[in-house]
Amino acid sequence: MAKRFECPRCGAGVRPDDTQCGRCGGTLTDSGGTETRSIQYPSTVTVEKVISEEQTSIHLGQSDILSISKQKRLLEEKELELARRSKELADREKQLLASVESLEKDSKSLEESVRRFKADDAGLREREEALGEREEELEALAEKLEKGMKELETYRQSSEERPSESEGLDRLFALREDYERTLREERERLRKQVDEELKDRLERMDQMEKQLKAAQASLEEKEAVGEKTSEPIPDIGPEAEVIDESTMAKLIREIDMELSERAAAAQKVTKERKVKTHIERLDAILDGGIPSRHVVLLNGTAGSMKSTIAYHILHHNAVKNGIRSMYFSLEQTRDSLIRQMERLGMPREESKENMIVVDMVDLRKSMKEEVGDWRDILMRYVKNVCAEKRFDLFVLDSLDSFRAMTDLELTRSDLKDLFDWFNSMNLTTLLISERTMNSLIDNVEDELYLADGAIELFMREVEHGKVQRWMRCMKMRGVNIDTRYYAFYHDGEKFNLSLPLVGTS
Repeated sequence: MAKRFECPRCGAGVRPDDTQCGRCGGTLTDSGGTETRSIQYPSTVTVEKVISEEQTSIHLGQSDILSISKQKRLLEEKELELARRSKELADREKQLLASVESLEKDSKSLEESVRRFKADDAGLREREEALGEREEELEALAEKLEKGMKELETYRQSSEERPSESEGLDRLFALREDYERTLREERERLRKQVDEELKDRLERMDQMEKQLKAAQASLEEKEAVGEKTSEPIPDIGPEAEVIDESTMAKLIREIDMELSERAAAAQKVTKERKVKTHIERLDAILDGGIPSRHVVLLNGTAGSMKSTIAYHILHHNAVKNGIRSMYFSLEQTRDSLIRQMERLGMPREESKENMIVVDMVDLRKSMKEEVGDWRDILMRYVKNVCAEKRFDLFVLDSLDSFRAMTDLELTRSDLKDLFDWFNSMNLTTLLISERTMNSLIDNVEDELYLADGAIELFMREVEHGKVQRWMRCMKMRGVNIDTRYYAFYHDGEKFNLSLPLVGTS
């Protein structure tokens, strides 16, 4: 501890060798024995020590006071700096936690995308194996037929001068031509199906790759912030043994029986997948088309192109397949509907022979003598026209207007009777509806649960205020359908469908 000398009179600080106080002029050492007082103080005096030791009786000089003020100001500045740094660290910690949470979500999304991709790939491989087995069966049957045809051709060449047998041979070769045609058609159908499957798979893989790349780029950015021809039948060789009439008759019977079985199987398949939509991707979604005699609900909001899709199906089946149909409009006039569809690349002249377009004016003119409920009158009209000019496809536009044609409400029993009536007429029916899908799902008494199939159309707003038309097939009895959402548009000639690039919710 350093000594401090001060004047005993005024308390001013003095040096040890001073004899007189510089403030009051008092003598520091005199004959009377007056001496300066010396007090022991700490060698370093700080504000903390002064406050903690409560040394209130210390007299400080001007330089000491300035030093304490400076230290106090420095301490306050340090405290402010520490508080600011603490707030910055807390904010940084929040940002890092948010980045970690976002990374975890993106990682889960990537895992789910990879899982779906693997599932689609496995399903497609199973489909390819089944098609391969079917192709092998056809090849085996073709080899068997080729062997029989070689024997018959040899027998025909050796017995050209025996006209009694020419009729049987002609029948055999006619059967051969029928079989070859059926075989070509079956092969072509299988090849087309495989091509569609492969095309769809490639598109899905491309979409998945883009999504994975985008997600990977997003992850890297966030990590930086947080540190599938028909084969010709071979030429028949000239060498073979001459066979007798009994052998030839037996061979004819065997081939005839096998061809009959094949024709029956082909007719069954054709019946199950008779009505094509002629929208390529939609036919793939429906596994080849709408089963005949199905009642299908075409539901959607205003502007979702329900009427256009229904008219498109009838028009192209009339033009390309010669299937007769009727489009019954209870809302739009016949002339207005035809003008609208002609602007979309469906000229009336092309389908005029096989497609009937009717509106309420035509109904009133044809059934003016009829009495009873308008719904019964409409059904009698359809039945009369169908009896006179048989048609297989029917569109009712719309079911909501059909409901409104009477004050009585259509109960579940009434709807079931209506759908059974369409089925009894052997009609493949499209019913257009504008009721919201939520209301149809919530009410089990409604048409959604009674119809054989349901296709939903709606408008969806995507990024930057853009609106897309979307569709999905919700149900189709007896068909292995694709239930995913698809974005679609009409380019003035045809419909185009693709998997959407944005998420569905």
